[in-house]
Amino acid sequence: MELIKETDLRNEINNIILKDEQKLLKMYYAGNGDLYMSMSDGKRLDREYGGSIFMDIREEDGSIYDATYNLYSRIMDENKINPRNIIDEDNNVVWLDDDRQENEADKFMIQNYGEVIRLKFVRIGDNKLFNRKNSRCITIRFSMDGSRYHEYANEFATFYRDLNEIEKGKQYRK
Repeated sequence: MELIKETDLRNEINNIILKDEQKLLKMYYAGNGDLYMSMSDGKRLDREYGGSIFMDIREEDGSIYDATYNLYSRIMDENKINPRNIIDEDNNVVWLDDDRQENEADKFMIQNYGEVIRLKFVRIGDNKLFNRKNSRCITIRFSMDGSRYHEYANEFATFYRDLNEIEKGKQYRK
């Protein structure tokens, strides 16, 4: 697992990228102040329901694993206090894309398998009113204001900051 940080000098946008072989998970803030996560694996995705991409983060990934595990734990803890429909029956975190209505929204999932945490993006079937710009990736919006899961949006902002604070070369366990 490689952690890459990019700055777009034109827009001063910081991109945080997790790279695992051909898979890329990109996190960035857009001009609207919302956080976006996008995952691709270089292949064309099925435009119908069920196309998915996932990335496994393992304990040996060190600080990256710790930040991801902490995100999962904080959401689980918050859900005990303030239950919402963000946790499914298998204890997976399920975030529906804030750009689309609930029944049409792509999904972002965090699945905890102990020593492995899986970040999974699931594409929901296309709607003729919504044209996808890129059929090779799935992008999820985390609205910082007005999300259906507004209590949890800040947890993803904290995750972004945690990854941004990791120094290059310091993310692995010795």
